[in-house]
Amino acid sequence: KPTPAPTSTKPTPAPPSKNPTPAPTKQPPSPAPTPSPTPVPVTPPSCARVRKSWDSMTADEQATYVSAIGLAMDKGLYQKFVYIHQEQMSNREAHGTCVFLFWHRKYLLGFENMLRSLGDRYKCLTLPYWDYVQHYSTMQKTRNCNSIESCSPVTKALGGSTQGSRSSKALFGYTFS
Repeated sequence: KPTPAPTSTKPTPAPPSKNPTPAPTKQPPSPAPTPSPTPVPVTPPSCARVRKSWDSMTADEQATYVSAIGLAMDKGLYQKFVYIHQEQMSNREAHGTCVFLFWHRKYLLGFENMLRSLGDRYKCLTLPYWDYVQHYSTMQKTRNCNSIESCSPVTKALGGSTQGSRSSKALFGYTFS
């Protein structure tokens, strides 16, 4: 014979007990301490990530950055980041949506971490930023400057600009002409 379905959603009260459980009169014994590893002391990193404009970096900091970029290029790591940035789905996500700033923030953190991993010389490296407003202002005031590429200390320090000349080197199997 099947059991009939309940007609109420209220819980059925338990029948009263003749001998209720007495309330405890003393505290239960505390559990024995379990052995655990000694926690590793947390120390702040020896070098904080402080962004500086290229212009405010020392000559040694600039040389370290340029050296790190060169080493990353020699190892093919720089090119992998170029590929990530230009890959179709990444590009659409990075540039075609409201997550532009968030995507690039994470991307640059990964790039900086890659540079820091290249050796002890680079372990405290922080990506500089380009103070393009200052450089543009300087360009407007200086008659000898005719482009950001020719007047920016950043582009000069990183090898300059092609100023319209093209390279025949292939990048990921593509040549640009």
